[in-house]
Amino acid sequence: MLIHKKIHKKEQIFIIDDQPANIKVLSDFLTAAGFEILIAKTGEKAIQQLQKVTPDLILLDVMMPGIDGFETCRRLKASAATQAIPIIFMTARAETVDKVQGLTLGGVDYITKPFQLEETLARIQNQLSLVRLRAHLQAQNEQLQQELCDRERLLHEQQQIQTALRQSEERLLRFFEATSEAVLFHEKGIILDANLAAEQLFGYSSADLIGMHLETLTAPESRALLYESLSLPNDILGVEVVGLKKNGCSFWAEVSAKDIHYQGKSARVLSVRDLTQTKQADAARHHSEIGFTLAAEGASNGIWDWNIQTGEAYLSPRWKQLLGYVDDEIPNRIESWEKILYPEDAERVKAYLQDYLARKVPVYQIEFRACHKDGTYRWIQACGAALWDEQGNPYRMAGSHTDITKRKQQENALQLIAQGTGTKVNQAFFRACVRYLAQALQISYAMVCGFVTPAKTRVRTLALWAVNDWGENIEYDLSETPCETLLQGTSQFYASQLQQCFPKSQLVAELNLDSFWGLPLINSAGEMIGHLVAVDVNPMTHSPEKEQILEIFAARTGAELERKLAEDSLLKAKEAAELANRAKSEFLSKMSHELRTPLNVILGYTQEISHQAGLPPEYQEYLDIINRSGEHLSALINNVLEMAKIESGQVTLYETNFDLHRLLQSLQEMLQLKAHSKGLKLTFEQAETLPQCVRADEGKLRQVLINLLGNAIKFTEKGGVILRVGQATTHYPLPTILHFEVEDTGPGILPDDMDSLFDTFAQGKRGWQSQEGSGLGLPISQQFVRLMGGEIAVSSSVGQGTTFRFDIQVEASQTAARQTPQTTQKIIGLASEQPTYRILIVEDNSVSQLLLVKIFTSIGFAVQTATNGQQAVDLWESWHPHLIWMDMQMPVMDGYEATRRIRGKQVEGRGNWPPNSPIIIALTASAFAEDKATMLAIGCDDFVSKPFRREVLLDKVAQHLGVRYCYQ
Repeated sequence: MLIHKKIHKKEQIFIIDDQPANIKVLSDFLTAAGFEILIAKTGEKAIQQLQKVTPDLILLDVMMPGIDGFETCRRLKASAATQAIPIIFMTARAETVDKVQGLTLGGVDYITKPFQLEETLARIQNQLSLVRLRAHLQAQNEQLQQELCDRERLLHEQQQIQTALRQSEERLLRFFEATSEAVLFHEKGIILDANLAAEQLFGYSSADLIGMHLETLTAPESRALLYESLSLPNDILGVEVVGLKKNGCSFWAEVSAKDIHYQGKSARVLSVRDLTQTKQADAARHHSEIGFTLAAEGASNGIWDWNIQTGEAYLSPRWKQLLGYVDDEIPNRIESWEKILYPEDAERVKAYLQDYLARKVPVYQIEFRACHKDGTYRWIQACGAALWDEQGNPYRMAGSHTDITKRKQQENALQLIAQGTGTKVNQAFFRACVRYLAQALQISYAMVCGFVTPAKTRVRTLALWAVNDWGENIEYDLSETPCETLLQGTSQFYASQLQQCFPKSQLVAELNLDSFWGLPLINSAGEMIGHLVAVDVNPMTHSPEKEQILEIFAARTGAELERKLAEDSLLKAKEAAELANRAKSEFLSKMSHELRTPLNVILGYTQEISHQAGLPPEYQEYLDIINRSGEHLSALINNVLEMAKIESGQVTLYETNFDLHRLLQSLQEMLQLKAHSKGLKLTFEQAETLPQCVRADEGKLRQVLINLLGNAIKFTEKGGVILRVGQATTHYPLPTILHFEVEDTGPGILPDDMDSLFDTFAQGKRGWQSQEGSGLGLPISQQFVRLMGGEIAVSSSVGQGTTFRFDIQVEASQTAARQTPQTTQKIIGLASEQPTYRILIVEDNSVSQLLLVKIFTSIGFAVQTATNGQQAVDLWESWHPHLIWMDMQMPVMDGYEATRRIRGKQVEGRGNWPPNSPIIIALTASAFAEDKATMLAIGCDDFVSKPFRREVLLDKVAQHLGVRYCYQ
């Protein structure tokens, strides 16, 4: 027998984002994935639309104009109409605190920009799968609740029946109390005496009855029976005869007799009970029993009626049919009920019945298992009510049996999934799934399989239950196996003779399988991703109950397998991305070295030539032009490489303690000349509460302020530029928040340029007209500020000016790192009375090496050179230099390894080198401050980036060796 099921579903995704590009990408991709898309560009519009529609899932951008994503989420979760819709946040920020805030407000997941579309789809599908599963479980719960209501209703009806029976019994008792039997005393049939009841029964007076023969009171057809009964020496009980009244009317009577002594004579007492009403009641009852039997046979529930005093019981045909029997196969005795009880439930059920009859429990309603004729068992719900006599003894009980096997199987399946697999994922879930499935269906083998090949010709078990334990996972081809039939996309069932149906299947033969039931596992896109299989060595019976159990397990397993495949895909994508990032990092390092090394030579020799005495003014001007152009090119290269590193996700914070006031002073001094040359007023306004020393990334903050102030000066023609710095938060334990504003009186930013202001390589019309800049300053600044916990905001009025604002988080510090003092005087040599300092220059580029040699020999240092790391190690061991300038990228052995080897022979622990240990200063073409930590960690004392300035090199030597110079 084959069972076919197909799944069709289409769901609505609501995208809330103010960026048209993001909406376009997501809308096109998700539409192609089979979803219906709704769009809103602000939180306010989204809330209005959600009053009319209810999508399956919401994609919500965090940063939006008006109310942001967090506030939008809070309002949606506060509304009963929208609080159940799952919300996935979309953000360009990766901070944990933002994610915690979003999840606290009710969000279910986060998608980080830029979008990884496959990851986005997987996360959406995962959440929709959970929604569907919760809906399915809710439907099951509602069904169970309805059945509970039905049970309560049935109990109420039974209580009403019990009340009616009690009222009828009371009427019956009053009737019997008001009725007395006729009593006659006789000797050999001659009446000696009669009571008042006899007078009333026969219509004679007492005087008339005395001396009358009993045959006068008996109808002719009953006289022989009466004579025969009276002639017996023993007492007679309940002999039915037809009596005659004085008026000639006959009636049925029940006669009982007993020998007594009466008035000194041997006599017999004869009691006569009028059976007229009893016979009439028997006739009515006979008609009623016919109607009851017809009703019981037609009822869906089994009906039972138990005479507790005699043990007789009426068991309706339907009662017996529930257990696979026909009417005449089970005797109508209470013992028949006892025999069908499942052994493990018998003691509990009997004890509950006795407690009810003893009135220890108020209601008889119990669930138990009953043995079916085919050897299996069925779950039965029994309900009933009893009658008690005046002494409190039960004498009758009636009720019904209802088959609740389907409901119990559903409950067990849901309970098994919830308890056995609810908290498990991946392999743990699949193992629990096959175990509990085998238990629920009482089968030998159960397995979950996933496809190994894209063509879906081969599968591997993710979990296998074999008889009594988990088995080793196996891999096999689908060809010629019953699992191959599942590729049709529908469930398949083979009740028996599986080996005859698939004679070429080695797996079926090895396991001696006889029956098969399999279901395909379908993902949220309607694609088959594996299958769930139940097999047994015995024939298997099909039932809607078992089918529902399998479908519940298949739905949950399909969702978990889809989640696992998505995780595997994400892991592969992550590994590929990490590989790509490593390759990009290596490329950036190489490019930095290749670009900055020749630039270092150009600027270095320009600076050297410019220090020559007697240089014509015209040549000095040329050198200044070359130097400025080189500095501009260096800044451009730095920006391009920095942006590339940002896009590859390799930029991190490098926090140090520094003097904030000194940083601001140096910036003002550096930019004052440029502002003054344009006739502008440059003003720095600092709050009185501004801390002196803070801990943050000084380099990134400096770069941001240079970019913003430089732009402001560049585009402002008259008026001035103001930098305002204040402290926004001062209360412990809240972090210290610094607020920065750069305001200018320039031409302002055109409205058309505002949306693309922070785009990479984007410049407004005025930027293009100035022919300056690369369009990278603002994007880099925005990324740096975000790393420091803030966001750059801008406001502008055309013709009046522009203001850039941002906040960053810092830590207050008591001290700042020592700064290297830099002289502005020209150094011409070493001061007298100093030792000869040995400097080793390790540089593979001959031109750069020659430049460094020229700089240090011209001052008076003893200099030797090495072109690779191995030569550097050898020279250090033989020559013992005081200071080593170590290039980090070289052939044979790079600077990193050379530094490790030199430091490896010293006392471990940075700062604990012996007195004869050299100072090692890294020479690097890297423009990134993040690399400084790596160089310091391997044993470098300091580092200088290329292109370097002559004064910086000489100042570093003075700082580390204590050298004194002579100045011009």
